[in-house]
This record gives sequence, structure tokens and C-alpha cells, in this order.
Amino acid sequence: MAEKKTTEKKTTEKKTAKKKMAEKEAMGSRPDLEEATEKSMISEDLEKAEEAEHSFSKEQLLSSKRFKDRRDLVEALLDDGELYTVKAVEENIQHYMKGKVK
Repeated sequence: MAEKKTTEKKTTEKKTAKKKMAEKEAMGSRPDLEEATEKSMISEDLEKAEEAEHSFSKEQLLSSKRFKDRRDLVEALLDDGELYTVKAVEENIQHYMKGKVK
């Protein structure tokens, strides 16, 4: 009788172990989901950081020390009455400078 209980216990343990392994495999087969979630969270953080970045008018940027040597480009590339981040202005200037000469 003791042997029967031991056999039943081993069978139950095997089933439990198989179930846990199946659960782990199911969890392990979802790295794409975890990676996508992580990328989404990083993307949201970047968006928040960009929103938190200060925006300046064309006039403020023209009078800044940062764009002292590129005032002519800032004047030509930016629109009056619009607000721009420093990063956006830098990218705008880089894009213009990489453009082809006609």
C-alpha cells in the first residue's frame, strides 16, 4: 500500500513538473512581446522628454549664443510665429546643409 502512495505521489509530482515546464516555455516563447513592451515604454519616455524640452520662437533663437554663427540659416529656415526646440532647429540646419546644390 505504501508503494502505491509513493507511485501516486511521483506521478503527481511529474504532472506538476510538466505543467510548470509548459508554463515556463509559454512564458519563454514571448520574448518578442516583452521586447515590444520594453521598446514601447522607451518610446513613451522619449516622447515625454521631447515634450518637456523647451520651445523657443524664431526671435529667441536668433538672439541666442548657440546660433550666433548660423543666424542667416535660422532666419531663412524658420517661420515667424512658430515655436521650435533646439534639437529641431539643429536637425533642420543639418538637413539643409546636406541638401544638393542645383
